[in-house]
Amino acid sequence: MRGYLRTQAGQLLGNLTALTPREQVDRIATLNDAEKQELESLSEVLAAARLENPAKQGSDLKVKATRMRRLAEELKSLAIALGKESTTRLAALRVDAATAARVAQEAARTFAGQAAIPGVGTAEWREMWESARTYSEAHAYPEHSFPHDGAGSHCVLCQQKLDRAAAERLTRFEEFVRGAAQANAAAKRTAAEEAGRKCLAVVPGERTKDALDDLAVLDAAVSEQAKQFIAEARRCRASISEGTSAASPVDSAPPLDELERLAAGLDARAEEMTKAADPAGRKRSEARRADLHARSVLAEIRPQIHAEIVRKTQMLAYEQAIRDTDTRAATKLSTDLTKKYVTDALTAAFDDELKRLGFTTLELELRPAGAQRGVLYHQVFLKHSTKAQLPKVVSEGESRCIALAAFLAEVRGGSHASAIVFDDPVSSLDHRWRSNVSRRLVEESKTRQVIVFTHEMVFLAALVQEAERQEVPYSPHTISRGSDLMSGHVEHGLPWHGLTTGKRISALKQELQRVEKIHREQGAKAYDPVATRMYADLRRTWERAVEEVLLNEVVLRFRQGIETSRLKKLGDITADDLKAVEAGMTRCSKWEGGHDQALAVNEPLPAPAELKADLEQLESWVTAVRKRRN
Repeated sequence: MRGYLRTQAGQLLGNLTALTPREQVDRIATLNDAEKQELESLSEVLAAARLENPAKQGSDLKVKATRMRRLAEELKSLAIALGKESTTRLAALRVDAATAARVAQEAARTFAGQAAIPGVGTAEWREMWESARTYSEAHAYPEHSFPHDGAGSHCVLCQQKLDRAAAERLTRFEEFVRGAAQANAAAKRTAAEEAGRKCLAVVPGERTKDALDDLAVLDAAVSEQAKQFIAEARRCRASISEGTSAASPVDSAPPLDELERLAAGLDARAEEMTKAADPAGRKRSEARRADLHARSVLAEIRPQIHAEIVRKTQMLAYEQAIRDTDTRAATKLSTDLTKKYVTDALTAAFDDELKRLGFTTLELELRPAGAQRGVLYHQVFLKHSTKAQLPKVVSEGESRCIALAAFLAEVRGGSHASAIVFDDPVSSLDHRWRSNVSRRLVEESKTRQVIVFTHEMVFLAALVQEAERQEVPYSPHTISRGSDLMSGHVEHGLPWHGLTTGKRISALKQELQRVEKIHREQGAKAYDPVATRMYADLRRTWERAVEEVLLNEVVLRFRQGIETSRLKKLGDITADDLKAVEAGMTRCSKWEGGHDQALAVNEPLPAPAELKADLEQLESWVTAVRKRRN
């Protein structure tokens, strides 16, 4: 850690102030490609140096670099020898040689027709003739050109003394061999053979195999490219060796630049290894690596450094403002003004809010509780006790009610009508407070927007009933977890448990359209589960209809009281009503999924038309009951 403090990044962070230029941070935190490569190389070298002999490793790396360069030279030679230019030239020479050979063969056939025995002028015969030439000029008559037909000369083939006819025949043979067609064919053949030898001169050897083994470890992609090039070269050599006139050239390029890059990298690592072998050099390498690594870490936290400079600049401005401002006088003046114009009004509003919420169990009062930095604070106390601590006296529900009263009193004292938001305001409150809180929130919504988040259905029902009683418009929304298991899905309207019978029927009608489409487009497999869920909702709607319609809302599950004044309309309940409820509940219970049918029954779910009829039966019954009562 001490070494990092001496790096550029460490010194920058250690001396960071509000005046540090952002450009300096960016400059130190930015590594170019060469520095990134150097950091990676130094990290590998120093890690290896701690485990093995760095001098030996440096020597091994130099050997590998030499192998890479030798391999590059061999591949370059192969590319030249077997490239398009060389193979095209070889093909042209071979075509020329073949053409010249055909012309020479034709001349040989003409000459052979004049000979005493067959075969004169053929390739085999010319080979014999050239051998005789070599023997004559090297041994028999080294001082004379071939054929020597002077006085006393002998035939080098049959060893007999040459007469005039034999001498003339040897001369004609030599003139034939030395003729233009034969000489041209020989020259063309020699040129083609020489070009072929040049193409086949470069042969990957054992050193190439060693270099390829090293390359496979260093860079698999470059190794594959080199192997592919060598394979093409071997195919080209094979076609040349077979004497094919149009040998396929090596089309792919050898990875010469990549090999040089690898060799240069190996040389650099070898140099670092050599430095690491020397204590002083190793210390310098470690310092360089620490500096580069610290700069790379600084690059990762550069946004935080910029933010810290901004924070220090702000803190500097705040400190200056604090030095320039004395709040004691402002605090005293604010306290006096607040006591004169705010405290009395706030206290009266707090007392009124407690009464409106029905809080009469304790006598409380709001008093000033000190001032700080120009702000006067207030605190709730027990009116007839100076030592009792209020949080230890009241229950959790009473504490929540007091907090609501204090908040509403503060809101009343404001000069604006901005929206207010409540998150489960009746949490920890028992049923005695729910109706009072709902009534107070509905009253407040007449002058400002009031947003309430709650998961308590009883409180929700109380809010809705109070809003309808006071004829205050409201907009319910339901937030739920969707089928994708993600929270935050918002839908307009109350949740299903909060809907009235009429709204449930309307919702089921909309759902029926979707169910019919699923049955029509996706078939029974997709239709069955949604139809089952719809029958379950239809059954729960029958149950709600019993409360709201048949029993005329005398008793509601989400309402505290029992409205006996509604009993007078229950005298019109008939046996047909009971049969309709029983039939609807029985029908829904059969298909809502709560009962397991016998396997032998295997009865399919009702089609959408039957489901629609069951829904219309409920709607018709509800309409009939309400019509006769109204």
